[in-house]
Amino acid sequence: MPTAPSNRELFRTDGFPEQDRFDIFRDEIIRRNGSLDVARRGIGTFRAELHRQAVGPIVVGSIIASPLDLFRTQNMLADSNDSFVIHMCRSGRPVSTQRDEAIRLAPGDAVICDWRNTGSFRLDSETHFSSINIPRPVLSKRLRRLPNGGSLLSGDDTARRLLFSYIDTARALPLSDGSRAAELYGEHVLDLAALALGAEGETREIAEQRGARAARRAAILRIISQQFGDPGLDPAAVAAQLGITPRYLHMLLEETGCSFTQHLLDKRLEQAAVLLRDPRQHGWKISAIAQEAGFADLSYFNRAFRRRFGDTPSGVRAAAGQRLQNER
Repeated sequence: MPTAPSNRELFRTDGFPEQDRFDIFRDEIIRRNGSLDVARRGIGTFRAELHRQAVGPIVVGSIIASPLDLFRTQNMLADSNDSFVIHMCRSGRPVSTQRDEAIRLAPGDAVICDWRNTGSFRLDSETHFSSINIPRPVLSKRLRRLPNGGSLLSGDDTARRLLFSYIDTARALPLSDGSRAAELYGEHVLDLAALALGAEGETREIAEQRGARAARRAAILRIISQQFGDPGLDPAAVAAQLGITPRYLHMLLEETGCSFTQHLLDKRLEQAAVLLRDPRQHGWKISAIAQEAGFADLSYFNRAFRRRFGDTPSGVRAAAGQRLQNER
């Protein structure tokens, strides 16, 4: 069984006695973040889940938690931590306060906080938010003027939405610390963050070419992975979901070495093979499996399947059944 990269941490309170959950969670928050504390709001069952992963020069993470306050006081500033942290609201209506200015976030909003200043992040109900911790020197290379802590990310709405989408891939990919993939991922996140914060001039052009392109390409592939079962899925439909043109979609996928059609066909064939090898689906007709995987033409499915796997769908199903019998 593959192991998680050493730079990835996952913590849940569900496995602890209910009366101990908040105290254990508080210790975990302090351990991970140094000079940051937490206080509970309200009563009732407490639950929380933390995810954290270092990717290149940044740290990405997420929190799902019952009502609470996260705060950084004047005494805590002695740790000399001067990073910036972007909080992205996924659900709930948290309140971010810095420089004596309180901002209530709605799902889809993002705010940047400066750890050189005091502040708080209040969760009035169960809330899910993602975060990106960026060292100050790293962000200063991308922005001529650093942002004020407590400001909403409003420089580029498209970049902000792409950032929300792209940050999710850190949980799905084995981004080992120090790997080239992790480095590139971190760079692309930084590019998108800089655009969302209002990068200008040459910095903006570079960020557009690197970060925005990578995020849009990842979004295209994610839609294909999620919607391949729809027989009507085509470049125009995916482009419309992302607010780009079909021509630009094709240009982005050219850099992967495969066309939209090939990516879509691969996903459909992989799903069909999974269903054919699954003994629980033995009663399904092959035509039904082809339709479930997104194929509208059975003859085309049979030809494409044989080219990919070197056998017919019925042959693959029979071989899987024979292997299962031999293992018993």
